[in-house]
Amino acid sequence: MRQPAPESGLHWVTGLAWAFQFCLAAGICVGSLPEAWWTNLTQIVIFTLAGLTLWTVPALRPSRRLLFFLGLLCVPPGLGLLQIWRGWSAYRWATEVATLDWFTRLVAFWLGAQLYRGAAERGRAVAAWMVLASFLSVWALVGRMHPGAGIARRWNPGAQMGPFTYANEYAWFAETLFPGALLAMAVSSRLRGFYGLAAALLAAGVVASASRMGAFLLLVEMVILAALLSRQRGPVRTRKTLLLFWLSLAGPLTVAVGWSPLLRELTRPDPLGDRKQLILATLQMAVDRPLLGWGLGTWAIVYPAYARFDDGLEDHQAHCDWAQWAAEGGFLLVSAMVAFLVGLVGAARKNYWGLGLVAAMIHGVVDYPFIHSRPGFGYYFFGLAGMLASARADNEAPGGELAVTHRS
Repeated sequence: MRQPAPESGLHWVTGLAWAFQFCLAAGICVGSLPEAWWTNLTQIVIFTLAGLTLWTVPALRPSRRLLFFLGLLCVPPGLGLLQIWRGWSAYRWATEVATLDWFTRLVAFWLGAQLYRGAAERGRAVAAWMVLASFLSVWALVGRMHPGAGIARRWNPGAQMGPFTYANEYAWFAETLFPGALLAMAVSSRLRGFYGLAAALLAAGVVASASRMGAFLLLVEMVILAALLSRQRGPVRTRKTLLLFWLSLAGPLTVAVGWSPLLRELTRPDPLGDRKQLILATLQMAVDRPLLGWGLGTWAIVYPAYARFDDGLEDHQAHCDWAQWAAEGGFLLVSAMVAFLVGLVGAARKNYWGLGLVAAMIHGVVDYPFIHSRPGFGYYFFGLAGMLASARADNEAPGGELAVTHRS
């Protein structure tokens, strides 16, 4: 019997990988639009790509680490189905929507692992994300400095930074890619200037967003990455030259966008503001239903009974994903997410660009990157997490497989 050429499978993987990356990028751009059908379309495309991958691409033999991640991501949709079946949800429809959202995240994670199974594919994907990061950073900076002008006004009149409705949304996005941009700059000789510029634009955008946690996490990422790269062999002079090169790019850009908004946020007398009361009320919700929670996606329905203040505004999120997970999914959901974070830390030790995913989950302590009302970031995040989980665990190259791919 005639066997298909192995190159045909490779072409399918490459084409589907590019389609998946385009879908995630589009999901970020349209996720903040008020029309719900954009989210539904993104989900349909992800499920379609998953079906095509199952049909055309040989299944990846999962490692123990990949099975560990997949098992953890089965917990949220499984919990949601249990809450719906047993009638434990405070609002069935909201739990149905949130369960579908979590299932889509699981599928996105699986696609990331299947389609980026090779070091070369992962390296190309990270490079493509740098192109998108540069474009979105410029768009966000223009939208921040000239609100309501040009394409930002026509795309989403309520957006604060380009396609991002909420300025902190941009910070979440920048945190995930900043380590990859710095790492690629350090290990690439031909495109060092491009990767350095991408990292500088991401940093300038975070400064312009005035996100305190975002700025802090970017600084931590830079310090950790510098410490990790300092272990590799090579002249100290080269590392200092790289640092000065990047500062020469980032310094003027951050000065141009202005530090004043960020400094005002950093000097606020009450850093948490109303978030403190929201988080305390959410924790009380979690105490009352500690094991399985009130139902995925039901925070806004249950919260009014626990509200500690009334400012005349309607609150939709707890401004702390971890507290909200505890309230909606109880100890079971929080335990799964803690284990997932620990797994990301382990994976990032071998592939340093994964530090950005760790930072995004830490940002969730004081913000809500993983909200269901704007799910584009969640699909993007878990797609990258799948790509990280499929990376080889025994790679000892400085910076992991990205370093191998970009070294020339």
